Amino acid sequence: MHFDAFILDNKCYIITLAGRRLFQLEDISLKESIKTKNLILEKHLIKESDICIIDKYLSTPRHYSSLANPDYEIINELSNINKRNKKKLEQKYQLPIIEENGNWYIDISSNEKLKDFLDTINHKRALNFNNEIVHCKSPFTLDS
Repeated sequence: MHFDAFILDNKCYIITLAGRRLFQLEDISLKESIKTKNLILEKHLIKESDICIIDKYLSTPRHYSSLANPDYEIINELSNINKRNKKKLEQKYQLPIIEENGNWYIDISSNEKLKDFLDTINHKRALNFNNEIVHCKSPFTLDS
């Protein structure tokens, strides 16, 4: 087995998935992603019926780390959506928010919406100074 990595300032950065498997980092990432998924459910960020979308996404090994390092401040802020702050949060994060039976949720009903949600809570997507959405290149695709 071989993998690509580089060392910078006494830190080893593993480039390829084979290295993640060798050091069992995939298992750690999957455990952390599952914790975050459970937190998302606990905080009612998405509808319970939409959890199958995230489960399907996490079933691919290269997606294991997609929820492993979220920004908990963003998650907490999004967990407090109500009628008064809905438009403000929609504009700030450029995420579609839906209401169902008096509860507010992030809409992740399509691959694009799921990717926007995941990128937002992982700081791979934000607004620039001109209030335009900017993305960091994601190392994954949703349709595989």
